[in-house]
Parts: sequence; structure tokens; C-alpha cells
Amino acid sequence: MKTHLLSLCAVLIIGFVFAKTLMTEPALGVVTGTILRQDGLPLESAIVYVRSGEHTRKTKTDGYGRFRLQRIHAGKVEVSMTSDGHQIDDRVTYVTEARVTNLVLKAKRNQPNIAISTNGSTMFMSTEPVRIRVRGYADSPFIQIKLWKLNAKRILTSERALNALSTMKESYGDVVAKVPASFGAVGKPSHLTKVVLGKPDRDGFFVKKVSIDYLRGNRGLWLVGVSAGKLSSYSWVVVSDLAMVLKKPRENRHKSNSGSSAPDTLIYAVHQQTGAPIKGVHVARYIIGQAQQTRGLTDSNGTVWLKPYVRGTDVHESYVGTHGDDIAFVTHRRSQTAATDDSLVVDLQTDRPIYRPGHTVQFKGTVRQHNMAVDPHRYTVPVGQPVNVALYDAYGAEIGRKE
Repeated sequence: MKTHLLSLCAVLIIGFVFAKTLMTEPALGVVTGTILRQDGLPLESAIVYVRSGEHTRKTKTDGYGRFRLQRIHAGKVEVSMTSDGHQIDDRVTYVTEARVTNLVLKAKRNQPNIAISTNGSTMFMSTEPVRIRVRGYADSPFIQIKLWKLNAKRILTSERALNALSTMKESYGDVVAKVPASFGAVGKPSHLTKVVLGKPDRDGFFVKKVSIDYLRGNRGLWLVGVSAGKLSSYSWVVVSDLAMVLKKPRENRHKSNSGSSAPDTLIYAVHQQTGAPIKGVHVARYIIGQAQQTRGLTDSNGTVWLKPYVRGTDVHESYVGTHGDDIAFVTHRRSQTAATDDSLVVDLQTDRPIYRPGHTVQFKGTVRQHNMAVDPHRYTVPVGQPVNVALYDAYGAEIGRKE
């Protein structure tokens, strides 16, 4: 009797758990479909998204334009698709529990477009090839590449021109479809070449890698224009063996060249590849929007101290270095702010001044705390506190972090 009672209890418990599972299991269905191009051919490798409330699932179409997504929450869903050369209007449909919802979606061809990228680098040494990528959706079987050598001083001392450079350097970022007006009249291109695109992918989209041999050894700041039919896109590159490091000033660290206690700015000029200091580099600092400028010449250590900047104001500075045909520049926004009672001071030392792709960055540093209330001339060393170190590239994008 006792055994039968235990068996009955076990059956009841199992039945209760099974019933509870059924009650908590969401109602699910399946969404399948086919995506066709305007010409009726299947669209391959398109990414399909199905959204149901807070739940989103995605998949890729096969060679026949087909897709299948299981375990879709029943009810109202939204279907969308992304593709390089095509798009569809978002489609709303309904999924029924334990049923298959089949869709046939017709994609529209995107408007023709073209974009240029320098693969995240706009600085090239005179001995290395300048490579760019051009991608887009164009009807033309070829592209034209045009090159203009820019007036570096004019570009690097204009707020609007610097903003244009910043926009164009983004990898496939906002397409600049015409020469910025802030560049002034660029005249006829110094060089023009035609490149055959080849066969695009099944989506009609192309990605073309181009090596611009003309720029090898042609030092300077260059505007690069790519056109396909009526479409155009622009970017820029610098061909130079010169690189500069800017050392931000700190109050009362030393006396300036003029004998005052105001901070100077230290510029360190080196060879991009070897990191060796370069003597005789002409360095000019321009205050953007003002006529003020300061000039100096690097010594045998590759360094030059420039006169104090305008104190008590926020300024946008542009530092331009020239050595023969080589050019380098650093732009910097300086905001004059007072030190707080507990501000931290970090001193870092790296194993080399300039790093190229593939180099390992080695560094060491100290962290000190400046307590103005106790003694404005003394620092304390924080002990046992974690330090977060972040590494950024020349464009401000974080490429590494470590605690």
C-alpha cells in the first residue's frame, strides 16, 4: 500500500511539473521565405532580421535567396533585411504557434553610391605604397582616381578645413562628394588614372583595392578623389618620413625660453620608421582663427621648445613641421583649467616615440596626487588603488584597455 502511495505521489509530481512547463513555455512558430532582387533573381548573403517584441533573431540567405528562422514568438513580428546593394521595406506579419509563416520579399536596388577608405591610416612613408579601398554600387565599369597636392599651410590653419579633414579620414564614414570649399581652388589634378572595377558580386556591389604608385616618394599633403560616372568621393593622405610628438605643457615645471615661468610646448621630431630624432625641422604653431604663430627649429635631439601660448583662453592649435619636402602636423585643443585639490598627475614613458602597425607598445609610468590644500608644491603617491590604462589610435578610437 505504501509503495502504491509513493508511486501515485511521484506521478502527480511529474504531472504537475510537466503542466507547469507547458504553461511557461512561450508560443513559438517558424518564419521562412525567399528574397528576390528587382530582376527576379535570388538575393544571396542578405541578413534577415525577425523582431518579435524584445526578441530578435537573424540569419543569412543562401544561394537561392532562401532563409529559415525557428522558435519565433507567436504574434505580430517585423521582418527587415540588410544588404550592400539592396533593401526592402520593413514587413509586418503574424506568426501562428506551431505553424510555418512563409514570405516572398522583393528587394529594391539601392541608389548608386561610392565611398573611399584609406584603411584607417592617412600617413604613409615615402618608401611604402599608398593603398586605398573603394567600394560602392555603381553602373560604371571603371573608376577614375585624381590626385591634388594641397597647400598644407592653408589647410592646417583653417578651422573649416581641419573639420573637413576629420570627416574624410573616417573609414567609409560620411561620404564627401565634392572638394570642400574650405580647401580653396585646387586647380587641375596632378595625376589622373583609370582603374577597371572588374565583376561585382551577385548583389551588384564591388570592393576594389587600389595601390597608387604615383604617390610613392611624392611627399606632401594629397587630396584623393575617386569618381564613377556622376558619383564622387574624396579623402586625403600624407606622404612623409617625418613624424612629430607633442608634449603638453604643465605649469611651473621649468622656465620658458623667454625667461618666464609660463609653460612652453615641447615638440619632438623623428623619422617614422626608425624613430631617430631629426635635426633642422622647421616647426610652426598656429592659433586657429588668429594671426598668432610661433616658430622654432629642432636641435640635434630632434626637439624644440616653443614660446608660451596665450594663457587664460581656450585655443585650437595646429603644429606644422617641415623638413625638405617632408611634412607632419599635430592639431590640439587646449583648455586652460585650474587644478583641483585632488587632481591626479600621470607620467608615462614609452620605449619609442612613434609606433607603426605591428610594433609592440611598451611603457611604464607613475601616478601621483596633487593636493593643493596641503602643499601646492608636493605630491602624494596613491597606494593600492587600481589603475585603468586605455590605448587610443590617432583618430581617438580605443584599441586596447588593461587594468
